[in-house]
Amino acid sequence: VWCDSLFTTGAAAFVLKHSAGVWEALKMAVCLGGDVDSLACIVLSVLCGRDGITELPQPLLEGLEVGREKAIAALLCLLC
Repeated sequence: VWCDSLFTTGAAAFVLKHSAGVWEALKMAVCLGGDVDSLACIVLSVLCGRDGITELPQPLLEGLEVGREKAIAALLCLLC
């Protein structure tokens, strides 16, 4: 029986093991295909938990309506 969540979990583990940083992880997640938005969310969540939210590249936060500081504060609240 095929299960998409098993593919996504395995893909996340692969990306986390073989990527050198956030941008490379995102590129790998997109190239793997499948449930790309969930995969990118999982990978970024793990990387932020490991390396800190401040390691997110500026372009990922620039377009947010609330601004970088409020976005980081909101993400920190979710992690705590």
